[in-house]
Amino acid sequence: MAERARVAAPSAEVLVGDAAALDLPDRSFDVVVSAFVVFFMPDPTAALREWRRLLRPGGRLVIATWGRADPRWSWERELRMEFAGEMNPETVQELRNGIGLLTRFEEPTKVEEELRAASFMPDLVTPHVIDFVFGGPDAWWEWNWSHGARMFLERLSADAQERFREKAYTAMQVSRDGHGFPRTYTALFSRAVATADR
Repeated sequence: MAERARVAAPSAEVLVGDAAALDLPDRSFDVVVSAFVVFFMPDPTAALREWRRLLRPGGRLVIATWGRADPRWSWERELRMEFAGEMNPETVQELRNGIGLLTRFEEPTKVEEELRAASFMPDLVTPHVIDFVFGGPDAWWEWNWSHGARMFLERLSADAQERFREKAYTAMQVSRDGHGFPRTYTALFSRAVATADR
């Protein structure tokens, strides 16, 4: 990704580092942009405060997070819980912690609270709805390997993965329509101003 960024923006300085502990001077930026990152931080509040440290007073933070999941696909979480018993307890706890971080940012009021806790003044939190259709069960399965759900699947044995997939293919039939398997994703785009005092 860094190499692609250097090619796309040859005049920009591209750095690789820990987004929650950046070796950069205080108040050195006008804007910080974070797209679907903050909920992957072990401590999102600390990460937001770090980004606040980097901004000049009046600087802008722009973040994107995921809103609530499509209720038509609630069977996914139920099915995952059914297979959690086949994992060691530490893995299950790690997965639960990850879900907990996601849910901290799933509603506009929650995002605003998180931003205020890190000395930002939210001035916009707006949902953006994305309607998507999986053409078939295999498209859904392949998609699962391209994002955070992969973490769950990788921790299942090969046998458990296959059983999970079979049960999922049956469960997902409830959402089938004439075009495939529709799913709505909601992204929350948020903008906030760095307050003068931290």
